[in-house]
Amino acid sequence: MVTKKNLDLELLRAVAILMTVIQHAEVLVFWPDSMHERVRQSLGLWTGVDLFFCISGFIITRTLLRSLEKQPDGSRKRVAVAFWIKRMWRLWPIAWVWLLISVVCAYVFNASGIFGDPRRMVSDALAGFLHVANIRWAGCYSGWLETCNLVDSARIDLLFPTGWSLVVYWSLSLEEQFYLVAPLLMLFLPRRVLLPSLLVLWFCMVPLSRSPLSVLWFFRLDALIVGVLIAYSQTGTSWVRVGDDRRRHGRAARRMIFGVLCGAALVSMAWVGAPGRADIAGAISLISLFGGVMVWIAGKDERLLMPDGLVGRALTWLGARSYSMYLVHMPVYFAIREVWFRQQWPVVDHLVLYFTSASFAVVLFSELSYRLVEQPARRHGYRLARKYAGSER
Repeated sequence: MVTKKNLDLELLRAVAILMTVIQHAEVLVFWPDSMHERVRQSLGLWTGVDLFFCISGFIITRTLLRSLEKQPDGSRKRVAVAFWIKRMWRLWPIAWVWLLISVVCAYVFNASGIFGDPRRMVSDALAGFLHVANIRWAGCYSGWLETCNLVDSARIDLLFPTGWSLVVYWSLSLEEQFYLVAPLLMLFLPRRVLLPSLLVLWFCMVPLSRSPLSVLWFFRLDALIVGVLIAYSQTGTSWVRVGDDRRRHGRAARRMIFGVLCGAALVSMAWVGAPGRADIAGAISLISLFGGVMVWIAGKDERLLMPDGLVGRALTWLGARSYSMYLVHMPVYFAIREVWFRQQWPVVDHLVLYFTSASFAVVLFSELSYRLVEQPARRHGYRLARKYAGSER
């Protein structure tokens, strides 16, 4: 049976990926007096990743709990294994494709040097493949620089040291580690033990100072925990659809109120994540709460956030392809810099064409990845999970 999409969660995915690709556009924008750099100094758009974390914590928890409810014999083992099968096929094949593409580019499409050292790129790819990229990148920024793929002497202008086209895999590794442990905790640990333990863990992280690119920054579980707790808080409630007669009266007012609340939470999240403020103890935990406000609203599944019309359709498209775009955008940014270097085109004289080509390439390759790899692999994973569930009965 096909489950109807929660369009408000799709909207949050779209917002999170837009924040991320704009933040990482520092690869493209290499002049320090740019508007992008001024925005970057005022708002921490990297917090879109924390919004992704909160969404993941919520969705995974809700999925596991609902799967257990639907299991005829209540077999926790069957639910856990089926979950892992679906996650593997949902996430791994497309991630491996872009690992391989980045490695190949480092060897054969790297005249500018922007992809860094090919051998170190292989090490980055191996860490991503083994789901320990967060450990590798935490080590890189804590003193292992001589072994990491950071380049500040490329043959093109750079605002920051680069070579890190695979750096996004740190967050994927953290989520994979969460996906491995989550079924074991949620399905086999009593709720009266699990929920207080998660609360204690969250409060233990509040006093920590986790400035961007510090070691603890690569292990920030706050938003994942908040998403899990929100899902548990909504367990047993009936998700009221847009057409429910009880919600028709005053729906416009509700949309306005919750839309303003969500917008305020989003701006606050980015404001706290700005340089200088993100270093303060408790900032990451506060960011997770702002993400939680948005996920709590979206979790109602009443279409309180997603706009209608063309804008809504565009955001739905973007939300559905957010995972592919997350994997695609950094290698594409690097490739665009390489193309312009090889053609010897002056970027500053052709800014509109420069950014248009980068945007078009990100959208094109995201769509191709989504249709040719991500979706077929995902459907195959669902078939394998159903086959496994049937064979176990």
